[in-house]
Amino acid sequence: MLDGAPSAGTRVELIGTPAVTMTDAKGQFTMRNLPSGSRVLLARHVGYAAQTASVDLSSHEQQHVTIKLPKFVAVMDPVLVTARRNSALDKIGFSQRRKYGSGYFLGPERLGQMHPFYVTDVLRMVPGLRVVRNQNGEETVVSTRDIRVGCVDYYVDDVPFTEVEPGEINHFINGGEVVAVEVYQSGMAPAQYARNGGSCTTIVLWTRFKTGS
Repeated sequence: MLDGAPSAGTRVELIGTPAVTMTDAKGQFTMRNLPSGSRVLLARHVGYAAQTASVDLSSHEQQHVTIKLPKFVAVMDPVLVTARRNSALDKIGFSQRRKYGSGYFLGPERLGQMHPFYVTDVLRMVPGLRVVRNQNGEETVVSTRDIRVGCVDYYVDDVPFTEVEPGEINHFINGGEVVAVEVYQSGMAPAQYARNGGSCTTIVLWTRFKTGS
């Protein structure tokens, strides 16, 4: 179970496996059919610092793990925020890739003018992407240059993000938390972001929790 974070909506992943789930209204989560051995759980919730917890898994007994998520504390000094954010974007390679890369880039200055509420509010402005509403009323992103519906790979703060349900990206992050975006069409993503053989559209989102702003 989760301790310290809002009860529902925290994403929990078993690192190194495709296993991922969300906490319920009581802050509890369950994962089944997991591989045995020593593993690491990663819990993330917007507005809280991500935390990991080690767990020894066995097919013979259940394991109970409690993960405490500390509240993220934002830096308030605007000058320090800007300096730290720009330094962080340089460190993670965003600035270099924007200068020489073959993708589409949105930096803090452009996003600051948008005041987006949802992540899809940001992405609907990107050439080659289209935001559509599914039968459940959730907005999802598709590529207008890729005939394979749903072939979109996300990274959030350098970590692969797989939507459990279509449109989940809007629930995991809000648009106001995004400070930089990189979008690469099929076959154009840098090696570190080339999942599925680089055959899908890749969207890399950087938030203020990564850049210290």
